[in-house]
Amino acid sequence: MFPQKTTHGKQIDAHVHKPCVNGKPGGFSSALAYHRFREIEICCNRQPTCFLPEQKNAHHKFFLLLEDNIKTEITWEFSSYREHCQVIGQHLIFVESGIRHSLKWEKAASFICLLLHDELFTQMTHDSTWRGIQIRECNELEKGDLLIWYLAYILQKIIKSELSDEPTIFIEAICIILANQLFKKTQTDKQPLLVSTGLSSEQLRIVRSYIHDHLCETVLVPHLAEIIDMSKDHFTRLFKNTMGVTPHRYILLKRLQLAQSLIVEGKMRLSEIALAVGFCDQSHLSRNFRKFCAELSKQGDDGQILG
Repeated sequence: MFPQKTTHGKQIDAHVHKPCVNGKPGGFSSALAYHRFREIEICCNRQPTCFLPEQKNAHHKFFLLLEDNIKTEITWEFSSYREHCQVIGQHLIFVESGIRHSLKWEKAASFICLLLHDELFTQMTHDSTWRGIQIRECNELEKGDLLIWYLAYILQKIIKSELSDEPTIFIEAICIILANQLFKKTQTDKQPLLVSTGLSSEQLRIVRSYIHDHLCETVLVPHLAEIIDMSKDHFTRLFKNTMGVTPHRYILLKRLQLAQSLIVEGKMRLSEIALAVGFCDQSHLSRNFRKFCAELSKQGDDGQILG
């Protein structure tokens, strides 16, 4: 490995490896070659068998697994909602910024990791196709994918061999071309092997804050979608992926949760509590409580509403 210059003229020791925090290099158990440019970063190395603990990047991440015998498991979460998936060699993993995730490498494997800053990501994506977690297949024999593998091969050569004296602007250009080619896969590609998307932490904060502040009023799902600039259907899908329940169900549970707290306090009449948490009347509150308790009984739950 060797030290490299950034576009800012600072030197980075390619042997240094740290936990991945706020999009900085790392999260890997061995030394890696790392280059940071104005809008894109690249990590490249051979990763031994290991488990990489949970991390959250400030930038959008592409993982390109370069060998066909790789076995990797990725686990991720959107708020309280967790998933995992096994990934094999010559697959592409995309992780949107801010998503907490971990990686388990079952076999030693070579990889290239691109970290795209928001400005470059926005320039390259003209719609919301690349969101959340995605896993796509890269076939060496397909025309578009052949260029991806060729660019990846060049980057490996530059980083690992005597080509290390190439100017950093050349490396940056190849990284940007590779990233652009990866985005182009959505235009001609078949359906991805897996897509798991959710609301960003900021979007979720805005929606949950609005619901909390307006529980005693009528809260409409189309309006929730509007305040974060989404269509109703798209918002509903992402909200359920993030929270595990639909927006309507979440609002209902939050009202029941608040009602439960007010009943325990014992300072208000049941009819007053019903209106304070957004139900039409005491009867409306009672019906929903009975229905919810019946559901808990069937599921064997402990009675706790939304934690």
